[in-house]
Amino acid sequence: MDSHTWFTPNWDGVLRQHMENLQTIHPRPVLSIYPPGFEFNANGQPSQKINISKSLAIFEVKPDQHLTPDNPVLTFRVTYQPAPQDRHTYYACGFHVAGGFYSH
Repeated sequence: MDSHTWFTPNWDGVLRQHMENLQTIHPRPVLSIYPPGFEFNANGQPSQKINISKSLAIFEVKPDQHLTPDNPVLTFRVTYQPAPQDRHTYYACGFHVAGGFYSH
């Protein structure tokens, strides 16, 4: 986890619950994401930039990125999409592992 990770109340319990839920889909799940950003308000208190509890974070290759012989590395960004209304857990299968938050 990075120093700029936003910790919500009971984050470790929520993480354990997500891992248990995912183990019903796959025996060895991995959770990985870039931590959501936050800002400090005028009073010096941190506040979230986005309500992540109602969002699904998706890794996307940055639009201006292309693999070429001179540029063999792609960079990614996270976009937040509204989570489906019929789901109470918010997961997406992916192919990229982020170092900002990783749990297995």
